[in-house]
Amino acid sequence: MSFASSCAITLPHPLSETILKLGDVRANEPVARLSPVLTGYEQRTLDVVWITDDDLEVGMDQRRELCDLEVALEGEEEGGEGREGQRKVDRIEFYIKNTINVPMFTHIVELGGHGFYDKKTQTAVYTSKSSSSPLIGTRWIRRIKTASDESTLVEEEVTGTCPYMLRWIVQRETIKSQKHHMEGYPSLF
Repeated sequence: MSFASSCAITLPHPLSETILKLGDVRANEPVARLSPVLTGYEQRTLDVVWITDDDLEVGMDQRRELCDLEVALEGEEEGGEGREGQRKVDRIEFYIKNTINVPMFTHIVELGGHGFYDKKTQTAVYTSKSSSSPLIGTRWIRRIKTASDESTLVEEEVTGTCPYMLRWIVQRETIKSQKHHMEGYPSLF
């Protein structure tokens, strides 16, 4: 792992309301647009795929890529033959463009990615990879939990890989961007 960041926020909204804004992958664009470095977003496709609990783990190392998840065929049921321990989720494919301003230069990073939300564990998972140099990959895990009857705790962990020479910049910008991003969540309600 080259870089990592984690952050949490408690929102003054019940779980059911928070899931609609931060869990449903079809509502990802307003959430993504809160990022201070995002300068472009396009949602490309929506399909249904099979996942296991292993797909919810943090880390870039031995996890399946979300683009490699098996597409669920129409009529296939959870718990069916060969599907023990698997469940169906909606998956989106997206494209984002980030503009990173650091002293002396501005760098544009274009990333293609996928995301899903697992209702059983109330966890959203997003992965992305840059399509050009420098090669950067990220895995973003968002867990949504009840804090009280009228509030919800949102915890996020970001892990990723990048070239060694960029590690300190990417680490610093990831922490700063994630904090700013999550502080914008109340504006979604």
